[in-house]
Amino acid sequence: MLKEKEKKETMALEALNLQKESLQKELEIAQSNALEVEQRLEAKKAEGISAEKLALMDQYGYEVEGEEDVDGDDNGGATCNRDHAAKQHVENAKKTRSQYQQTKKDARAETKQAKADKNAKKEERRKRATKGERKR
Repeated sequence: MLKEKEKKETMALEALNLQKESLQKELEIAQSNALEVEQRLEAKKAEGISAEKLALMDQYGYEVEGEEDVDGDDNGGATCNRDHAAKQHVENAKKTRSQYQQTKKDARAETKQAKADKNAKKEERRKRATKGERKR
């Protein structure tokens, strides 16, 4: 019985040692990754941008540096996603408004034509009624 207990204890100790070694390796990998990330952030901080801003930029979008148009598209001086989206929304709204505008003159002509068509149909029905095709 003592030998069985000793075997179980040694097996448990070996399992704990293996677990400890694997955790140690994971810890070393995590530390090296954290060190790399920190180095990248320090390199970008040297450019004058905060870590929070860098994280947001990496996650959501872009920022155009300076006054010149770096990427070649004509975004009209928009410096971030929000400005660019607002400008695009205004342009799209202008386009849709200009496409579907109807002048008063056009509307009056359309109404006049519809009334004339309606009256013509009425006259046609009245003529048929005099011939006896339609009785009241």
